[in-house]
Amino acid sequence: MNRIDMAAAARREWTANRRAALVVRILTGDTSVSEAARRQWLTVAEIEEWQAHLSSTAENALRGQPKDDEALNDEQI
Repeated sequence: MNRIDMAAAARREWTANRRAALVVRILTGDTSVSEAARRQWLTVAEIEEWQAHLSSTAENALRGQPKDDEALNDEQI
């Protein structure tokens, strides 16, 4: 298995739980985006996308009246 195949296999193993844990480690300063990307064979863009998604969903979860999934999807379009 070459490096590209290994990286692809590693990416497939990223569950929502693992993605959230990595983003929290970045937010708490345990690691940087670039360091996490290098160590985990991810791109900076992938991690930044996870950060943006976590931020938007967390903001909605903390609203007095959270928007439903359909309303959130409409906002993204």
